[in-house]
Amino acid sequence: MIIAIATTRNNVDEFRSCSEFQIYTIDAKEKKILEKSRIKAEKCHYIVGKVFQLIDAKVTTLFVKRLESPDELVLKNAGIKVLKGHSGRAEKVVFQWLGG
Repeated sequence: MIIAIATTRNNVDEFRSCSEFQIYTIDAKEKKILEKSRIKAEKCHYIVGKVFQLIDAKVTTLFVKRLESPDELVLKNAGIKVLKGHSGRAEKVVFQWLGG
């Protein structure tokens, strides 16, 4: 499973304003991180560029602070599950999610 967290300076951010995506490959059965990488987020007026980045990285789940409804619909149609309302350091969010 591959998850992404929309971040700015390692903190969870809104989808539209994030500066990068932290990408984690997760062993769901063992609940551990197998690999971590970063992708600099596209700076474009339309969110499609960011969505294509996530599709190319084979992301299945995206963690964000906040997300506009139209953006959520585009991500859902791309097969990406969105988990909203997260805050704090990205890696802490991952560990909390794996533990819960």
